[in-house]
Amino acid sequence: MKDFRIGEIEIPSDYFKLTQKQKNDLCNDLMDVMITIIDKHFRQGIDRIAILDKMLESSINTNIGDENYEVCAVLNDIRNLLNEERV
Repeated sequence: MKDFRIGEIEIPSDYFKLTQKQKNDLCNDLMDVMITIIDKHFRQGIDRIAILDKMLESSINTNIGDENYEVCAVLNDIRNLLNEERV
């Protein structure tokens, strides 16, 4: 699969001061935005949840390499919520 950028997310600077419920709500909103972006860029019938999981994994690895650990933490939170919903 060819790599291409399908969007960026903005993380509030006070993310780590939010309550767990606020973090979950924000992560769910971000996940919805990512799913919408996937729907616009990929053909129908694909497993968009699997694509989102792979995108999150790749983004986490990239941000670890760039030492963007705050971004990694948020992406991990999103990925954990995604995987909780799949169970």
